[in-house]
Amino acid sequence: MTHRLFLSLALFATPAIAQAATIVHYGAGCPSPNATMNHNGLPSLGTTFTVKGPSFTSPVPGTNSLGVILVGNASTSYPVSLFGLTTCTVLVNHFNTLTEVFGVQTPVAVPNNTQLLGAQVYFQAVAIVTSFGIPTQTVWTDAIECTLGF
Repeated sequence: MTHRLFLSLALFATPAIAQAATIVHYGAGCPSPNATMNHNGLPSLGTTFTVKGPSFTSPVPGTNSLGVILVGNASTSYPVSLFGLTTCTVLVNHFNTLTEVFGVQTPVAVPNNTQLLGAQVYFQAVAIVTSFGIPTQTVWTDAIECTLGF
């Protein structure tokens, strides 16, 4: 499924004549600083790029994970502890979430609209790990800042 998230970002765009499409990582994963938000391609107007959280596998029977990608229009930094587990940092002021199977790329379509040049959108992934239905761990990635451009 392709998600069309950028249509509402026109209000946040700063028009530019030759804005380059960029993706910049910031922050750190938690509890492992190696948990990285991945991407393939750049957020260029009229194209589709993909985002994905890290692959998560466990050899423990009964262990499952639910992955979500936080999508936002600004970066932030505040601590959160889901289910009383490890406190990690939310890095995206999110307005939407995408449910994800970790390790699977999620396509994001960027409209071919020059009013979106320079608009920024942010992504961070979190996995809630359960053992026989009981939350046992949360894994947070770093975040990426995507600037829409050519």
